[in-house]
Amino acid sequence: MKRGFTLIEFLIVLVIVSIIFYFGIKNYISYQRGVDLEVSAKQIADALVSAQNKSINREKDKIWGVYFKNGDTDFYEIYFTDSNYSGGTTTTLIYLPKGVEFSEPAEGQNKEIQFEKNTGRTTSTSIKLVIKGTNKNLIITTNSEGKINLAQCPFSNLPQKDNIVAFWQMEEESGTIIDQTGVNNGTYNGALWQQTGKIDKCLGFDGSNDNVNCGTSETLKFNSGNFTMVAWIKTPSTSVIQAIGGKFTSNLNRGYMTRILNTGKFSYYAVSDHPGATTVTTDTWHMVAVTVDSSQNYILYLDGANDGSGTSSMNAVPDAQPFRIGTYDSTEEPFNGLIDEYIVWNTVLTANEVSTLYANGAPERETYIFCR
Repeated sequence: MKRGFTLIEFLIVLVIVSIIFYFGIKNYISYQRGVDLEVSAKQIADALVSAQNKSINREKDKIWGVYFKNGDTDFYEIYFTDSNYSGGTTTTLIYLPKGVEFSEPAEGQNKEIQFEKNTGRTTSTSIKLVIKGTNKNLIITTNSEGKINLAQCPFSNLPQKDNIVAFWQMEEESGTIIDQTGVNNGTYNGALWQQTGKIDKCLGFDGSNDNVNCGTSETLKFNSGNFTMVAWIKTPSTSVIQAIGGKFTSNLNRGYMTRILNTGKFSYYAVSDHPGATTVTTDTWHMVAVTVDSSQNYILYLDGANDGSGTSSMNAVPDAQPFRIGTYDSTEEPFNGLIDEYIVWNTVLTANEVSTLYANGAPERETYIFCR
């Protein structure tokens, strides 16, 4: 004789079905918000292109732009004006979908992106969208020449992007030097903005005291190793020692950094110098990289190729010491030249990954896109 479910069995089945249903709905919502994020970013990029084209074509003989507002409900508007948004006329108003919000502009802030008539030029800036409660974001950038770029995760070729703890593209023409992770934004002490970089624009360093102070975040404190630093550099001279970047102080010889020695060799410094074998060519772009594992074993790379390896040691990184680009201890060993696309990982990249980054000597912006 067949028997039906007991009450306990029925409750167990009900719990299992409820759990499956809960996680199914949760996964669907997560998927849908990911779709909403990508669609919203594409629509914003399209709005910027539309406003730019209208300015280039002198539609209504006005300046066209897009206004972004981070408030109780985030939205953006396409508008035309003779001067700025407050004196303009809105033609299109779009609200962000539920679950998607601006993280740049910040909460309570707004941003205007306007395009010049005829040329379509604008300022270098960025709009960042994020899924609420997560760090998954997409970034839309513009530069002074009017280029509009949507950094989409599916096209990112950066290796191990979930382990990137800092990424300075050095594109800015003023203000803060943006870390694409949002954690280690820098302050530039210098005047050589918007130099011609390896990829788009970069920062220049005068060999006197120019540097970028990137703060004291724990994300760049690597007492136990396991990190990678990569940057593109170009210098007119190797006659003096030049710091590239790191979290280092001469007080008790603590921390780590990379630099170019007065022999022209790329070097990783931790307690002492660990130079590579190859002399850096002046007035030429080079990609320099170092990986350091948990046993303090390091590998140097120059232009994607192994340039030397060994074992180092490191005195504890001081909490209060900033990560600096272009000097250490504020003004020591100042770099003379250009630095671009500085990236730091909290893991060790493989030789193949470093080689891929070098991209056969001719990287494109899409090779260096980062988003989470």
